[in-house]
Amino acid sequence: MEYLAGRSLGFWVREMGRLGTDLAIDLAQQVLSAVGAAHDHGIIHRDLKPENILISGQGKAKILDFGVAKLLDDSPQLTAEGFTVGTPTYMAPEQLRGEVVDARSDIYSIGVLLYQMLDGHPPFQGTVTSVMHAHVFDIAPHPGRPDGRHPQGAGQEPQ
Repeated sequence: MEYLAGRSLGFWVREMGRLGTDLAIDLAQQVLSAVGAAHDHGIIHRDLKPENILISGQGKAKILDFGVAKLLDDSPQLTAEGFTVGTPTYMAPEQLRGEVVDARSDIYSIGVLLYQMLDGHPPFQGTVTSVMHAHVFDIAPHPGRPDGRHPQGAGQEPQ
């Protein structure tokens, strides 16, 4: 296994809080590119979180821990439908419901990571149960606003 020097994205978010728009977008693009390469090879990560992304001294993002990854063709079946694997804070609604996951589940997780990089914390916090419920049923609070409220009309269902 290759030795990778650097610190986790989790370390940087804990130390800096908000990372700044340019850095957050750069890191998100790097993670999206790496995850896209995995998806091209039929691999879904299923546990993208700050601790599983290493940032090298040169500012390069590396994805770690493919321990719960899933092959898209899924033969033999790695996990049964109805079985949830991952970290609830970063999981897509279909993953939390134990449904079949695909590339979109990893993309959702990257969206949560981007939110955290921009706002200093993930969109939903609390107990495991409340976080799971929020990912499935709630709209994320507006990042960067102290009250978390969306500008009038944003994120609301059409009348």
